[in-house]
Parts: sequence; structure tokens; C-alpha cells
Amino acid sequence: TEAGQIAVDLISSYRAAYQDNQDFSDPPCHDPVAVAAVIRPELLTLRRAPIDIECSGELTTGMTVVDRRGPEDPDLLTAAATGLDVDGFWELVLEAACPRPCTVWAF
Repeated sequence: TEAGQIAVDLISSYRAAYQDNQDFSDPPCHDPVAVAAVIRPELLTLRRAPIDIECSGELTTGMTVVDRRGPEDPDLLTAAATGLDVDGFWELVLEAACPRPCTVWAF
């Protein structure tokens, strides 16, 4: 469909920009993973850890800092994702983006 081709073109452009500017083979999918964490939290492996935003660092201002030293504290309310069921994640994305029957496309 035309909408599908637009999505492929946008994602391909996004991927190429990351390859050219960040030397990543594939771009990160921060927003879709965040949505997946809400919809299907079992797709992520989480580790409880202190998390802060660096506000005064000379080289790291604005960066998120996760302190993974030491054992997990079960009383912490913050956790960082350390793993993702990649196949399950993409299955969820395709379920959301593609009506049945769905033809999987390659990028």
C-alpha cells in the first residue's frame, strides 16, 4: 500500500542517517520499545538500579546515568532494561502495523 511504502521509506531513511552519522548497523528503536514495555512488559529484562539525569557534568550534561554497580536493591522503584526479546518485539510491531494477513517486508 502507499502508506506501507511511506513507512518503509521513512524507516530506511532513518536507518541510513544512523549508519552515516553514528556508524550503527541498525538504528535504535527507543520509542517503540518504550511502548512495548507498557503493552508487553515480559518482552524486556529489567534490572533495578538507581537512575539519574546528569545535570552538571562537563561531558555528560543531559545524559541518563544508570548505576549498575553492586547487587540489585529490591526496594528501588527505578529499573533499566538490560535485554529485549527481539523476535517478540518485532512480532508485536508487525501485529500493530500490519493487518492480517500480513506480508513481512525486508529493509
